[in-house]
Amino acid sequence: MVAVTIVVAMSIIGYFYNDEINHDFTPWMSVSELNTFIQSFGASHGITPDFWEKHWITAAEGRWHDGIAQYRIRYDLVPANQKCTWRWFVNEDQASFDKKLDEYGTEGFVLVYHYKFRCPDGVTRYQGVWHKLLK
Repeated sequence: MVAVTIVVAMSIIGYFYNDEINHDFTPWMSVSELNTFIQSFGASHGITPDFWEKHWITAAEGRWHDGIAQYRIRYDLVPANQKCTWRWFVNEDQASFDKKLDEYGTEGFVLVYHYKFRCPDGVTRYQGVWHKLLK
């Protein structure tokens, strides 16, 4: 009985802890759904067309779930009085991700978030977000 109580208590704590961590991410989506979501900011959301000039993606994650790769992002306002540019990618293989690390680093971007997951075939897929503040 004590073991069952501990398991239930830990499950409840885990649920609220994960909910707190994940509350600012979008829902999980397929890559096509994510692309549609990002492109849809504008008239369809009642948001000005320059939404992505005032906001930037701060995190991108992926997972394998129910037989498909799914992705989610977190975005936020660009810091006040800052001009910036940013890059983000999902579903990259290691060679492509490593190339972006070198290329973007050379261009002055900073990797602010990265995440990886393993597909059932054993291949690891990488997600990354890079920011660059402009003067």
